[in-house]
Amino acid sequence: MSMQALKDALCAHAAAALIFSEENGFYFTGFHSTNAVIFATGSTAVYFTDSRYLEAAKQQIKGFDDICDLQSFAQSVKPVIDKSDVKTILVEGERLSVSRFETVKQALPDYDLSFDKLDEIINNIRAVKTQDEIENIVRAQRIAEAALDLLRPEI
Repeated sequence: MSMQALKDALCAHAAAALIFSEENGFYFTGFHSTNAVIFATGSTAVYFTDSRYLEAAKQQIKGFDDICDLQSFAQSVKPVIDKSDVKTILVEGERLSVSRFETVKQALPDYDLSFDKLDEIINNIRAVKTQDEIENIVRAQRIAEAALDLLRPEI
């Protein structure tokens, strides 16, 4: 559901997105990887991760058009971007390291890279909770309350 919300937002902005952060990668896939990239447009989503995670990602991640081996940004992600019809790419600005920024900038000189919109789009999507997320929040609260009840006599 959250990936569809991102695709819808990208349609509205006539842009694609590059997501590098672990937390947003996990949010959109439910899969944890310390080295992954999501490339999404209004109609497609591709997940890239290195060989340590590739087989597990293929088994666990749903709702993506492809799950690919991430050798390097220029070797793996750029060819997929080049095949798309986008010219504007929104990139996480708040969570992007300077090193990753330089890699993206060097690999994509012919694209309009925007570092100020994607974080707001993702934050707005994440602010609206699905029923599953609400149930998980309630479950976590109940666990915390039970732990406090156990500790209270010791305090």
